[in-house]
Amino acid sequence: MDQKKQIEAGNGQTELKTVSGATLTVRMEGKNIVLKDGKGGVSTVTIPKVFQSDGVIHLVDTGVLPN
Repeated sequence: MDQKKQIEAGNGQTELKTVSGATLTVRMEGKNIVLKDGKGGVSTVTIPKVFQSDGVIHLVDTGVLPN
């Protein structure tokens, strides 16, 4: 499901699990998708949906850390 649709369905935010099992909170700030990591750090998606041979990635402006 598209992140924006998940955020709308979650009344403004949603949670995603990382490969390592950490939780990211995802919300919209204006037109930007923003991630909050386990340590409370905030990252903004700068380039969404970059298709790679092994999947899709989203580029963010800062590192995302587990709790």
